Amino acid sequence: MQCFLEKMLKALSFVEDVDIKTHQPNMVEEPRGSYQKLKKAIDNTEGNLMFNDIKDPSKWQSDLRDEWQIN
Repeated sequence: MQCFLEKMLKALSFVEDVDIKTHQPNMVEEPRGSYQKLKKAIDNTEGNLMFNDIKDPSKWQSDLRDEWQIN
């Protein structure tokens, strides 16, 4: 199965050959979606210490919005 980039490269007249390497042992697999990227960032930090002072998330978010409206 050809990937889109491979098809595009092969379609260019000035590209003689496309060598696709599928085995990349030194590559780190990156999370695909925004949620996964954020989760990975939090997991790599001291995520369990983040937001410990927030007891009621809804009230905390509401207070933030009120603060934005005042300023």
